[in-house]
Amino acid sequence: MPPLDVALDLVDVAAVRAALREHRINKDQNVARNVFEMGLKHYGTEVPYVLQYLDWLMTFNDTDNNTRVVFEKVLSEENGLDKQQALVVWDRFWEFEVSRGALQTIHKIEKRRAALYPELRPANALSRVAHRYRFE
Repeated sequence: MPPLDVALDLVDVAAVRAALREHRINKDQNVARNVFEMGLKHYGTEVPYVLQYLDWLMTFNDTDNNTRVVFEKVLSEENGLDKQQALVVWDRFWEFEVSRGALQTIHKIEKRRAALYPELRPANALSRVAHRYRFE
């Protein structure tokens, strides 16, 4: 698989352009989400597209549940990501939960990821979560 920045030229993906245009110009978040969802049906196994959609969702503080649903949908076996591609999404899911989720939720993600990738060293979520509350 080529590097993520080369694998899918996001500028040429009509779904990304259309969704971002709806959001930026027409200020319509619902239409943008629907466009991204339609694109997900065609590009659901293209990690750069998936990450673009997830990054867009994460810009809204009230869509944490929607973001989690997209993570789960993309990581489901029915979606068909190969193991190496899925690892990139799993890592982003973990980062998302560390930045916004509860410790219990983070541990659930870590257990699921560890079951699929036992060869990988587990991440240290506790120190990352504690860093969120550090006062400088």
